[in-house]
Amino acid sequence: MITDMVMARSSATRPDRGDADGASHGAIWYLGWGALLLALCYAVLRVGLGIVAAGSAPSFALKIAPNNAEALVGMSTQAMASLTPEGVRRSADFARRAYLREPVSAAALRQIGFATEAERGPNRARPLLRQAAALSRRDFETQLWLIEDAVNRGDVAEALRHYDIALRASKRAPQILFGPLTAATSDPALILPLAQTIVRQPPWGNTFLLQAASTSNAPGNMVRLIAILLAAGYPVTPLAIQSLEGRLIQAGDYRHAWALFAAAFPSARRDTIRNPRFQDMVSEGLAFGWSFDVDGSATGVVIDDRNGRRLGYNAPVGTGGVVARQMLLLPPGTYRLSSKVMSNNHAGDSAPVWRLRCVGQNKDLGELPLPVVTGTPQRVQALVTVTRCPAQWLELVLAATDDPDGIAGAVSDIDLVRVR
Repeated sequence: MITDMVMARSSATRPDRGDADGASHGAIWYLGWGALLLALCYAVLRVGLGIVAAGSAPSFALKIAPNNAEALVGMSTQAMASLTPEGVRRSADFARRAYLREPVSAAALRQIGFATEAERGPNRARPLLRQAAALSRRDFETQLWLIEDAVNRGDVAEALRHYDIALRASKRAPQILFGPLTAATSDPALILPLAQTIVRQPPWGNTFLLQAASTSNAPGNMVRLIAILLAAGYPVTPLAIQSLEGRLIQAGDYRHAWALFAAAFPSARRDTIRNPRFQDMVSEGLAFGWSFDVDGSATGVVIDDRNGRRLGYNAPVGTGGVVARQMLLLPPGTYRLSSKVMSNNHAGDSAPVWRLRCVGQNKDLGELPLPVVTGTPQRVQALVTVTRCPAQWLELVLAATDDPDGIAGAVSDIDLVRVR
């Protein structure tokens, strides 16, 4: 019995031949899958590295992934930079390989077009570049070529169409294209086609107008452009109008400055004060509308309550300045300036004053001091004379005082009438 037990234990602990063979096959199976996974990981890593390096280091990318289309395009671009016959030939070869690899690659077709232009001229290259643009509107270099080609052929409509496409599709387009497009505003013949492009409200429209208003060498043409857009209902940003108006006034071009304001506010009158009761403040901040807190520490604010709408002003002790201002374009003559004083706490040397002065000449044309008013509003008036002065500032000026209460009050109904 003891012998049988020993034999049984020995038999239980000795591995069966079938079990050993199964373990061996399982190990081989796992090794096979491991090798396959390693191969897949290597392939993925190789393709991934090729994609990452394709743009910045195309030659290195081709060593990892010889058929990477983006890397081939990168090599084509590098070869084309030399503009030598050998460089052009190599560029074309790389581009064709990329195009065979990816027939929908606009960049590959664009490079084939560039090589064709270098070898056979723009007329042969144009269909290729147009086809590349049809494949992708986002290929910026293609759009640049088509813009330049259209400009060289004098096709303004096509050039602006590709400007629009490029500016819509590429984030770097404004930095590159706004400069040439702004320079184009110097040509009067381009203003109407440019307006017809912007009036369709592309997303870049007002950003361009703001830059062009600030930097165009032909601000008069910019006035015409903005006037056309406003007449068509395009929402021109007020910042562009304000910037352009400021440039025109600084240059002494009051004619175009007024034309710009009149385009924005067609009902405005040139020969008198605009918005004398402070009812409509949409032109606030423009020279021909009201501007507040122009100079110094004094403040002006429009008040609207049960006592009516008026301009309130305040200057703490020891401070003063210009609290309100509007530009006028009065012809020579004598005028009656009047204002309703709603309240005012100072007169004499420290009285608030409506002052008319000549723009750019530091010459006063007349003043209207305000009296002390604590009850019923009072209308006051004075005569002012305009001579040899194409533009004038009408300003409400507060003088500094040592009175602890400072200067405070309110005015309304400013009027200016020529005395015949």
